[in-house]
This record gives sequence, structure tokens and C-alpha cells, in this order.
Amino acid sequence: MNVFFNKLNFLVINVLAFSLYTAAVKAEKALVVIDMQEKFISQFDPPCWRDDLIEKIIEEINRAKTKNRPILIVEYWDDLYYIHYQKSQMITNTRIMESVAGYPRTYVVKKNKDDGASAIKAMLDKLNLSVDKFSVCGLNTQCCVLETVVSLAKIPGVEKIDILTEACGSTTALRGPGHGFHVEGLCKLAETEKMVLKPSLEQAISSSAKYHISFHQHFQKLFAGLSSDDPEYRKYIARALFNLDEISSPNLGKLLPFLRDENIEVRRLISLIFRKNPLPDPEVRLALFNAIDSQDWLVVKYLAEALSKDQHDEVEVYLPLAQKIYRILAAKWDIFVKSKQDGAKYDLENMEFLSLKALAAFITLLTDDNGSTKEYVLIVLARGLSNDTFTSEAKKIIHEGMTNFLKISTVEKILHERALLILRRSFPSSR
Repeated sequence: MNVFFNKLNFLVINVLAFSLYTAAVKAEKALVVIDMQEKFISQFDPPCWRDDLIEKIIEEINRAKTKNRPILIVEYWDDLYYIHYQKSQMITNTRIMESVAGYPRTYVVKKNKDDGASAIKAMLDKLNLSVDKFSVCGLNTQCCVLETVVSLAKIPGVEKIDILTEACGSTTALRGPGHGFHVEGLCKLAETEKMVLKPSLEQAISSSAKYHISFHQHFQKLFAGLSSDDPEYRKYIARALFNLDEISSPNLGKLLPFLRDENIEVRRLISLIFRKNPLPDPEVRLALFNAIDSQDWLVVKYLAEALSKDQHDEVEVYLPLAQKIYRILAAKWDIFVKSKQDGAKYDLENMEFLSLKALAAFITLLTDDNGSTKEYVLIVLARGLSNDTFTSEAKKIIHEGMTNFLKISTVEKILHERALLILRRSFPSSR
């Protein structure tokens, strides 16, 4: 009998021990850090948001370490990325990896698509870890984070997934300002079963909105980044500045030197900033006018539109503007034709006239010494007249200008014939 009870006690003790062990394992919670690779986090506008997100994730890592929880560092690897980017760009951020260095419960999980749930489950199975709860952070909220956690929630035994909203984010590289897509992703997550947003959705949206507003407070920090020796970094800084709702006139003046930046993308972005913002300062407008001799046709176009949008009447700036920009564009006409850059050619031909004054100044280029310039002017006028894009007032200016052009005795025969044909087709009374 004693033998029986001894065996029974042994069995009960083992069952209880196994139950306690199983309960302990099932209660385990894992931290998942998604796609915090250099390739992706370098796309933040402004870059200072990248640093803030890294800090938040390191805080979550330290919290998980104090509770001895497994930490899964998920990385997006596929053949396409491997071919196009250096290996150094595809590894997780150095500061994040340093924060888990020496921690034995850190595991790197590689996936080859947005949804990393299957790769995470495979790693947990391989390690014989039973996880029923997850805390998730990383990039991008509306893509990889969303798809991964939705699939994790479908794994049998998973009870709850905490979305660490302040440690998640979205870059601007996909379609536009990242904060909007971050919020979009959070809204979808809030509607998904088993998801708990920490902080709440309302707090997260409020925080994101304040973050976007704080863009204005970042100007000085961003501006300092334009002095970087890295042309790619300067491009990201310029894009971040462009995303600001409005830049004050004194700050715009600080951006003028960067219209000469060696990186053409930086010059274009700075030009777009001037086009986007009001230009009340005459000195800034004059500086833009002097900078409009850029070798890049897009920079010329953006600066021309920047100077024209407020319809200023200063003779020293506005009246020469049209002649100057159109002369530059006309000089490039042969280059565009020869290189068959149809998109650029179309843009030049359909460029909106700055005003009636600018149109009149443009027509005076028919007296230019350069035959290509005169030919270009006639092409633009012919296209505009055939498409009926000119107002009646503009047509009067064109009619008068071309009539005067035909009176010039030294006009080349072929240009004379072309101008006469345009005049007769567009103005029947001239026949």
C-alpha cells in the first residue's frame, strides 16, 4: 500500500510541477521589434524623428530585459533588397543592437515579406518557446507592423498583442508625410481583435498631431543638417524642410545659399520650398532672380513660379523675369529635342505664362539675336493658341507682338512664314 501511495504522490508532484512549468511558459510575453533597419529608418523626414523612435524602442527593450522576456528583432531581407543595398543598410540600427548586446534572450528573425508572423512562429517553435502575448513596435505602422500583428493574432494560443504606439512609426518614403500613415495604421489596429493600443488610440492620434505641429520647432535643427558632408543626408533634410507648413521670411533667407548645392535634388527641393512659401521680402525675391540662371530646368521653373505667384510689381525684378527665364529655357530647347526628353519638352511647351506682363516680355524674345530662341517662342505660342489656352486679353498681346515681328525686314524667311501661318490660323481677320 505504501508503495502505491508513494507512486501516487510522485505522479501528483510531477503533474503539479508540469502544470506549474506549463503555466509559467504560457504566461510568457515577447517583445517584437520590426524592421528597424538602416535602409528604412534613414527615410524619416525629419531625421530627428528617427532618433526619437529609436529612443522609445530602446526604452521598451530595457523594460523587456528587466522582466527577462524574449526579444525578437525582425529584419526584412529578400533578394531584391540584398542586390540593391549594402549589407550595412540591411542590418538593424546599431544603437538598438547595442542595447541587446549580451542579453541571452535576443533572437534575430529574418522575413522576406511585410508579414513576419510565420517567421516569428518558426523561430519560437525552433527555440521551443511558448508565447501567448506580444508587445510590438517598429516600422511601418500601416504596413509591416499591421500585417504582422494581424497574422500573429490568428496563431492558436495567442491571447493579446500590445501595440506600443509611441515606439511605432511610419517613414515618408512610401507616399507622403509618415505621421498620417502611422495614424492610419493605428486606426486599423484598433479595430482588430486581440489588439491593445498603449497609449490608447486617442492619445496616440493626439501625440502624432502634436508631433507634426512640432515640425515648426525643428527648423533650426533641420537647417543645421544642411551643412552635412553627406549629400544624401542633405537631401533628406531638404525634403523635411519642404514638408513644413510654412517657413518664415528670415528663415527662407537662410536657405538661399543651398540653391547652389552640389546635389541637384537638394537644389530642386529648396526651389520648391521658395515656390511653396510667401515671399514678402524684396531682398529674397531679388536673390532668387539672381539665382535663376541654374543649369537645371526644373530649378528654373520652380524659381520662376515662386517669383511670379505673388504678382509683385517691382520693375527691377518682375519685368525682366519672363525674359530671363524664357531665354534660359529657349537656350536649352535644342538639348531637350536632341535628348528626346519628352516629359521635359512637354513641360516647357505648356508652362503657364506668369502674367500678361510676362507674356508681353516673352513675345519680345522674337527680336532675340538667337534664331533658336525665336523658333522656340513661335512653337510655344502656336501650341497655346491651338489649345485655346490664352484669354482674349492675352490673344490681343500676341496678335500685336506677332504683327510687329512680321514688319521686321531682317526676319529669316522660314520664321516669317511660320509666324504668318500662325497669325492667319489663329486670327482670321489677319488674312
